[in-house]
Amino acid sequence: MRIQILCDSWCDFTPSERISSTFRRIPATVTVGGRSFTDGDDFRPAELLACLRDGQTPELVPPTARDFLAAADDAAEELYILTASAALDGQYDAAFQARRLLLGEQPERRIHVFNTRSAGVGELLAARRVSQLQRSGDPFRQIVERVEAEILANRCCLLPGTPAGLRQLGAAVRPGRGIYRMSLEGRPVWLCGGLTDRAAEKRLVRRLGGAGKPGGTCLIAHTGCPERARRVAQLLQQQKRFSSILLTETGVRMTLLLGPGGLALAYD
Repeated sequence: MRIQILCDSWCDFTPSERISSTFRRIPATVTVGGRSFTDGDDFRPAELLACLRDGQTPELVPPTARDFLAAADDAAEELYILTASAALDGQYDAAFQARRLLLGEQPERRIHVFNTRSAGVGELLAARRVSQLQRSGDPFRQIVERVEAEILANRCCLLPGTPAGLRQLGAAVRPGRGIYRMSLEGRPVWLCGGLTDRAAEKRLVRRLGGAGKPGGTCLIAHTGCPERARRVAQLLQQQKRFSSILLTETGVRMTLLLGPGGLALAYD
């Protein structure tokens, strides 16, 4: 049976999803100072951030319902569409509109749109769970119910390099460096602040190390700061809390949110 997992532009793929025929991300495009950046294999967060440092205002073009429709595989018997928080922007609404149009033409298709109440690797964690359950042979309805329930146990934390992106989302931002998490309403919420980079990393690692049972996966996405991501991964490895820790770079949307030197972590 052929399935497809579509993710909106907030999602940050690891290399394995980028080459997978099952996963597909609907890209966003941002234009800064006459230069355009689009999600894809050639996107580099550091290049976008360099343009933003010149004081230029970015112009973002997020995916529309038409983009979701164009990306949907007509041969897929089961289509799972994952979006970041419906509270962040209009991509959830666009995905839901695309689902309605697809079912209007083919009412027998199995299509579900997830509001992951998260972003970046938090959304990816849910997408990977869909794939895992499908490969295990779980039926469509059971996959939907299980993933929707697990989304409510949202575990996504942010270490923004700058607060500018959070302010644009209407988040309550505190002065200085801080740690934020995605709430059940799908909005960034301040946890603690007034920390140096190293102190914030250690505080976050302690928080993750005491959460849940040993094992599982931790996904780390960084905005052009691989050395910081590796440093956090090494601290987590010392705790032996996770059986797998995967690192990747952010896409266009999360790069704008986190700013230079930012990290996003999600874990099960």
